[in-house]
Amino acid sequence: MTTLDEREVLRQQIDAIISKIDNRGDLLFIQWLLKRITSNKPVPDSEELKKLRHAFVRVEKALRDKTAPLTPEDYKEDDEVHIEEVVIYEERLPGQQRRRVCKLSSYGRKIEKLMDALLKLQEAWNVLEREGTNKRTRSSSSAG
Repeated sequence: MTTLDEREVLRQQIDAIISKIDNRGDLLFIQWLLKRITSNKPVPDSEELKKLRHAFVRVEKALRDKTAPLTPEDYKEDDEVHIEEVVIYEERLPGQQRRRVCKLSSYGRKIEKLMDALLKLQEAWNVLEREGTNKRTRSSSSAG
């Protein structure tokens, strides 16, 4: 159990971290991380945390700008070590929970396929837009 002094020190440390935050993506990342810590959930290693922080910042920026295109890098599959950890975790679950996890995983795979299709569609759209812009530019320069 933490004492009052320990909580105050922790609060000061958190305030110091939050005071350095200069964008909403970082703030959302810190909030997510603190929720994991306070819920006694496992915290990813530092490399994974860096990737997660980058994803929070990038998604927040894309939502804010509504123009920043998402890239396949934003939806990259998990690394092999993480997949092995998930499989070991799932194998330890009771039957009913394992079935629920498998069902959720199948939804995740469907979402990944949809995201891949959307990214391909976005790339094709960008190519068509560039071609249309180039044609308009050529036609207006030849008309003048």
